Amino acid sequence: HVMIVASAAAVVSFIGYSSYAPTKFALRGLADSLRTELNGFGIQVAICYPPDTETPGFQEENKTKPPETKACFPADAYPPERVAAQSISSLLTGDYHIQSVDILQNLLVSSMAGVTPRSFTLLESLALPLMALAS
Repeated sequence: HVMIVASAAAVVSFIGYSSYAPTKFALRGLADSLRTELNGFGIQVAICYPPDTETPGFQEENKTKPPETKACFPADAYPPERVAAQSISSLLTGDYHIQSVDILQNLLVSSMAGVTPRSFTLLESLALPLMALAS
């Protein structure tokens, strides 16, 4: 198994992340490429989009985060043990897009999956009429 760790910024960026998001988009491209190249060798490649996680790096990031960016995200971060356990569980079930502990983030990632394997096909199909009405 190869799990590449990116973030939700690999599929959509937000204000305040113009220097961060391109590096995560690049990881998504690398994962997509490696997945197809290593498929014939029995090597599973997956990409993980962990949510805000209680780490020293996240605490440091919050010190300089613009107010507009802080307003976009919940104040509470997830415990690292919970994020890691969910990531490993999803990897072992064979997911390409590793499922997060954050359900809304999972739907965001799934809606931006493009031609890669999707995790919530049925849910997306059921929600599509509602999304069309909302727009």
